[in-house]
Amino acid sequence: MAISFSQKNEILPKLCGVMPVDLFKAAIKGDDDVLIHRLGLPPEVRDEIPVTIEAADIPDSQNTEPEHQTVIESELGSATRSGENFLHLLLAGRHNNLAMKIFSKDASLLKARNKKLETPLHYASRVGNEEAIRDLIRLAPSVIKDALGEKNKNGDTALHLAAKNHHGVMVAELMKLDPEAVHNNNKQGFSPWYIAILEGNTSVVKAMLDVNDDLTGTQFSDGTLPVHAAARMNCRELVEYFLKEYPNDALLLDHRGRNLFHFAAEQNSMCVVCGLTQVDVSHEINKMVDEMINARDYEGNTPLHIAEMKGHRCIMSDIWNKLNKDGKKLLPNQKGKKPNIYMIENRRSSKSLEINQVIGLGAVLITTLAFGAAFTIPGGYNAANGTPVLGRRYAFKAFVVANTLAFVQAFASVGYVVILDDPIFRSSNAFQYAEWLFASAARCMIAAFGLGSYVTLAGVSMPMAIIVLVVSLLTALPTGILLLWVLEKFFEWALKWTSSGTHFWVFLLAVTNLLIFMFIFCLAFL
Repeated sequence: MAISFSQKNEILPKLCGVMPVDLFKAAIKGDDDVLIHRLGLPPEVRDEIPVTIEAADIPDSQNTEPEHQTVIESELGSATRSGENFLHLLLAGRHNNLAMKIFSKDASLLKARNKKLETPLHYASRVGNEEAIRDLIRLAPSVIKDALGEKNKNGDTALHLAAKNHHGVMVAELMKLDPEAVHNNNKQGFSPWYIAILEGNTSVVKAMLDVNDDLTGTQFSDGTLPVHAAARMNCRELVEYFLKEYPNDALLLDHRGRNLFHFAAEQNSMCVVCGLTQVDVSHEINKMVDEMINARDYEGNTPLHIAEMKGHRCIMSDIWNKLNKDGKKLLPNQKGKKPNIYMIENRRSSKSLEINQVIGLGAVLITTLAFGAAFTIPGGYNAANGTPVLGRRYAFKAFVVANTLAFVQAFASVGYVVILDDPIFRSSNAFQYAEWLFASAARCMIAAFGLGSYVTLAGVSMPMAIIVLVVSLLTALPTGILLLWVLEKFFEWALKWTSSGTHFWVFLLAVTNLLIFMFIFCLAFL
């Protein structure tokens, strides 16, 4: 009598006690000699494994006959205290040759679960052991297909784990074996296909679509489509892929009549909205964006309405700029309401106003301190000729440069804060400039403090002077690293918008500031 896995879902794994330590170490290392000798493994893997398992091989918790007890207590069916058998360990460690030999001897071990209810197939999928999966499918495809339906404590199948860990080849191999497994939901209600979208891994999504390209039209339980989920997760690369390769499905609407831009506006997905509205894309994608960016849902709301309701001002600005560029008018919803343009132009929320006040007060304080330090210099003046006592030291010169730079940038930051209150400049980037200049001025003030302390303490206690200088410069270092990142972004903008004088001068300011700051560090250690 033979019964298949699918005929009996409650088959217990043939585990017969704790795995001996020497066998556990051999399985971890993939020691062929020990395992083959102790477990009586075949020298070669059979080309075909029986699809069914004999009833005599299935353990029965109620059966205490001696012949069954001998099978249960065999070393081949032993496991670790957490429930991993030899297939768990060998597949996780990629010892595939040994794993195939054990599978050839006892195929039922593939369905054995550990305490987390995970089978060896879960372990192979988690580490991306594609070679083992191919061999297992070649030896016994029906057994692997049946084991593919097994779920762990979280309700995840092996395909779920492969999608979560970005193993595209593994996902494709398992999908070819059982195409319907891609729709199995875990306890969170997520299918492997939905997880691949949430992870935003384009390679895994492409691997799934290579097996079944109908997945792009799949409607999830919440009524959304894959392109909507990608837009909601702020994955611009995946959205572009759908628009380019599957335009018919990418233009589909959900049950509320919303397209991908409605979801992007709702979830504040800046990469999707900004990337598809401002950055140059292909003509085909740009044409589709034009169709969707000002489209109404079944309630008459455009993406601009959605962004306004959620308070996402930056996205509102990007969409509004796109509509202005194309000469499109704002559409009212069913209640006849148009998006609030004043909200777009005046992006300062209450939080931004609080930050603006902090920047203004901090910049004024730095300006005052830098102005005072310029005349009450470290070391004082010579009574005879009025020159600085420590004026010939390199560290003093570095202090003067850092203090001057802190004063100039703090003063400029105050100027931008004043500009913020002028209605003419409300749509400019004055707030960002004020914030950036204030951070840079604070960094230079910290450097000036360290250099001034070093100059005055060097003649008294050189170790203490060095400690103060190093601590001060290290405190300023993180903002220096941030400046490099800002510099990279400004460099990209300068190349793209060379005709824009504003961006060019900001880029030039960043470069100049970086060079001067590097010069300060050089002077400090000469």
